[in-house]
Amino acid sequence: GAFYASHIFNPLFHHGTKTFAFELYEQLGGNLPEAILLPAGNGTLLIGAAIGFRELIATGNLDHMPRLVAVQAERCAPLANAHSRHATAGLPTAPGRATLHTVAEGIAIAEPPRLAQMLEIIEDSGGSVRTVSEDAILDARAALARRGIDVEPTAATGYAAWREWSQESRPSSAVVALTGAGLKSPASA
Repeated sequence: GAFYASHIFNPLFHHGTKTFAFELYEQLGGNLPEAILLPAGNGTLLIGAAIGFRELIATGNLDHMPRLVAVQAERCAPLANAHSRHATAGLPTAPGRATLHTVAEGIAIAEPPRLAQMLEIIEDSGGSVRTVSEDAILDARAALARRGIDVEPTAATGYAAWREWSQESRPSSAVVALTGAGLKSPASA
């Protein structure tokens, strides 16, 4: 007789995560970066950030939304698969492949219920979806730790994506959201 009322279905939850956009706006003095990299599983931070940036635009504080870049582990990348299929062939946005275990367990969501909403946000912001390997995630986590920043593997996905992006063409400025403390996961993860 119990029902799990997941935060992903609670409309007020996204109004909590939208404060990410407000805090970023405030901390950067209104000078937002060209792109923001966010780990994405169910998309709660991505959706919340989009709500916040849209509100900043509506109030005249911003004139455009930064590009929102959703980052997923290669082993569980339904958003990346859907984005690729949607962009290239206009196919239905179904996940499309099996999900394997990933160290980034916080975003290991095989069938995100708000997939279509996440795709819309990425498209509206001119953003993209990037995927990173298990080795890249662990290497990024270790690199952050050497700088004194202890994050869980899920949080390290954004930095892993940034490190790979920096080898290619990249935006002139970006913020990587480091979302979870390293104490949540063992150091050997």
